Amino acid sequence: LVTERPGRLKLLSSAEPGASVTQVGADLADVGARGEGGLMGLLVQPDFASSRAFLICQTHDVGGSLRDIRIVRWQLAADGSAATRLGDVLTGLPVASGGRHSGCRMAIDDTGALLVGTGDTAVGSIPQDRTSLGGKVLRVSLQTGEGLPDNPFATSADANERRVLSYGHRNIQGITVDAAGEVITAEHGPSFDDEGNQ
Repeated sequence: LVTERPGRLKLLSSAEPGASVTQVGADLADVGARGEGGLMGLLVQPDFASSRAFLICQTHDVGGSLRDIRIVRWQLAADGSAATRLGDVLTGLPVASGGRHSGCRMAIDDTGALLVGTGDTAVGSIPQDRTSLGGKVLRVSLQTGEGLPDNPFATSADANERRVLSYGHRNIQGITVDAAGEVITAEHGPSFDDEGNQ
């Protein structure tokens, strides 16, 4: 499965040269492709073989205005020709009106938690505000999007802060978990010298 930023979803038969490409029918009319926003990260759920479920990050447009960035769960049809929206997993990730620094990448950690790397909307104070979901690595339940009880700020009265694994990031463009279970992010530097962080 491959996302295209303007709001298209495609299925490749393989990663090999000459693979066939199928346009996946999906109602993506609420994707706001502006600036660096649009249809972004994609994560196939670990139980995909039975559930056919996957997640996408998207900039959410309401009436021509960018409302937020959100994670949406979808289910792929058995023949790969269409996808059905199952519902939002997490909403309220901040978005700039022009879409700048709309980073949103996902991974699953070694406990089965959903990790989400987010952008800072090019506002320097957002990554330091633990009640904002921007400029963070979030660690949440794959099913509910809620923060997990072993997160660093799990006892906070603020639901967003309970989701935070790490903060102070600029605009995360990649996230993965290595063989030792460590979370690694790739993110924008100040104007060059992008960073890889453990």
